[in-house]
Amino acid sequence: MYEDDEGRIDAAEQLAEHNPHAAAEAFSAIACDQAVGDEVRLSAAELLVDVDPGAAAPACLAIACDGAVGDEVRLSAAERLADVNPGAAAPACLAIACDGAVGDEVRLSAAELLADVDPGAAAPACVAIARDGAVGDEVRRVRRREARGPRGAVTLAAEAHLSHQQQTVNLKLTRGLSPRAIYGEPRS
Repeated sequence: MYEDDEGRIDAAEQLAEHNPHAAAEAFSAIACDQAVGDEVRLSAAELLVDVDPGAAAPACLAIACDGAVGDEVRLSAAERLADVNPGAAAPACLAIACDGAVGDEVRLSAAELLADVDPGAAAPACVAIARDGAVGDEVRRVRRREARGPRGAVTLAAEAHLSHQQQTVNLKLTRGLSPRAIYGEPRS
């Protein structure tokens, strides 16, 4: 019936002019079809947002959580999802941030987006990045520094390999206490 995936998008766009509900179903079907190219799926999800924002969440989530989809497309779908339904974006961001096959910078971006939409859910993403030895040292340091951020040591669990005493010291340091206040006066 259609020569290619772009033809399906074009037909759905024409349908939107006359029957938005049917167009939303068509865009959703395209966005969730794993046989369709990544960029076409993302385009369908974005067009779905224009036609029926409420129906866009499952389509964006399907793209963002699909490990076969390219990293940047997955992140774009999660960002679009955060725009239309921030609460639904957390699982998508978590899936990307915890996926070791995803590039370091994209994982970091997903963790940052997760911290924006659901700060309480960001800890597992930060832990996954911080513990992943394949992640570049600079990205792991940035993730740890941002995880502590202005809210205190949100994810000291990311440093679970440290002793409890060292975690306590790190927590106190991030709260602004000086080493002297933590350890006491040096003994003579």
